[in-house]
Amino acid sequence: GMPLHSDCSSIGLPGNPNVATAPLVSLNHNDPGQSTPPGFTSRCMVGGAFYTKSNYPSVFRGTSFACDCGLGSMWTVSVDGANSLTSFQSFGTGFDRPVAVKHDPANGDIIIVEIGSGSVLRLRYPEGDKTDFDNDGDTDLSDFGSFITCMSGPGVPVLPGCQAADCDQ
Repeated sequence: GMPLHSDCSSIGLPGNPNVATAPLVSLNHNDPGQSTPPGFTSRCMVGGAFYTKSNYPSVFRGTSFACDCGLGSMWTVSVDGANSLTSFQSFGTGFDRPVAVKHDPANGDIIIVEIGSGSVLRLRYPEGDKTDFDNDGDTDLSDFGSFITCMSGPGVPVLPGCQAADCDQ
């Protein structure tokens, strides 16, 4: 594989006094046990947007959204004030070669560019009581996972098992 630092010969010199540090997330192509954190693989990870708005649940504020062009996956990455990794979670799958993740500066919606489909997707988190898809009294990552799995669009038939997450009603 490609080295973590391909040409960092200037690190530690007067013109670049920083110290080299290991990445917070390092995903192996084939062996999830060799990844940091373990349990994930990646083909081509694309860094993304830090979510700062308030139209998604508060658990996502300050979280970075990243995607993988080769796997069509998306993750959330959270760090603490000392820049230590606190969370790395699957956010969704089935994207068609995503190559960019940004947030809309006007309203904060996450925007994904898919090179495979030539589409620009906007992920909107629905408001109100409709978002507690598992009826456990709160809107949390479990509900957001259902939303991402079942999202389709206005006028598109609801997928089997996704009736509770149909936000077009």
